[in-house]
Amino acid sequence: MQYSEVTASTLSSINKLPDEDKRRIYSQIIPPLLLQRLSIPENLINPRGYDLLELECPPGSSSVEMKLFHQEGFQDPVLHGHITGTFTGLIHILLYVLNDPYSPRYDVDRMPDNTSTNFGTEQRNLVAELAAMQAGLAQDKYGTECECLDKPFRHLKRL
Repeated sequence: MQYSEVTASTLSSINKLPDEDKRRIYSQIIPPLLLQRLSIPENLINPRGYDLLELECPPGSSSVEMKLFHQEGFQDPVLHGHITGTFTGLIHILLYVLNDPYSPRYDVDRMPDNTSTNFGTEQRNLVAELAAMQAGLAQDKYGTECECLDKPFRHLKRL
């Protein structure tokens, strides 16, 4: 596979590149350990040809949203990220969620009628939140660092 010469230095300039270049660049922020632990192929395509990576990064946009699934047809991505670039060239991580596909699922993101809560910003499933809290889970509202994210995001400083 031959790549075009990449001269992009911002998210909006990356988003103007051909899809294969955007995929190659943005897939670098996926922690390699995540791929290894969940046996996700390095090319992010399963043996049946199903693309496990969804990217939303249209030309003209200064943001990218990515969803990585560990298997075809799974309800939740194992990684859901949304980053955006500012007019000054800074990158803001708006959302970076790592899910354990083998842990119990609590429907805190869905109402009983299956409508989305939009991460609890529009409505909340308090019954599911209580069940998750009783199981010892809670959202990290204090910004604790995750070492597994340091290396994947380090290359973005060079853009």
